[in-house]
Amino acid sequence: MRVIMTITHILSDFLHRLLTRWWAVSYSKRSIPKKKKKAKSSSWKKNIQYIQKRLQAKQQLIQQLEELSSKHNLPYNRVTIRDQRTRWGSCSAQKNISLNWRLALMPKEIAEYVIIHELVHTIHMHHRRTFWSLVESLCPHTKQAIQRLKQHGWAILVS
Repeated sequence: MRVIMTITHILSDFLHRLLTRWWAVSYSKRSIPKKKKKAKSSSWKKNIQYIQKRLQAKQQLIQQLEELSSKHNLPYNRVTIRDQRTRWGSCSAQKNISLNWRLALMPKEIAEYVIIHELVHTIHMHHRRTFWSLVESLCPHTKQAIQRLKQHGWAILVS
């Protein structure tokens, strides 16, 4: 009986040492590769600059929307400024207008065209002749704005 206890003690001691060494080697700080530290100062500065650009864009676009809405007597319900990747703007059936914040990076004539386009959707929820004739009467540079958006708009959306 004493021999069995001794063997059991020796085996448990051996297993304990083996496992603690394995544990120490596999999970020690030396065995885990160190991650490269990112430059924190530049990343948070970029985030702050991005947020500042978006806030400035929001103020600018809302002001421009309010001016054009009152000037052309085209009321809307609510406005949201978003970070869409495929649209410059949209208008819902409830007359809620959504604009892409990157419109503020575009020339003023193009932003004006997109805003007028969405404001006209508060009256005409389609793209038939009546819609386009009203857009062209309110925004005389419609065709040039559409052409410039098709040529250069994707570069601003991607950035």
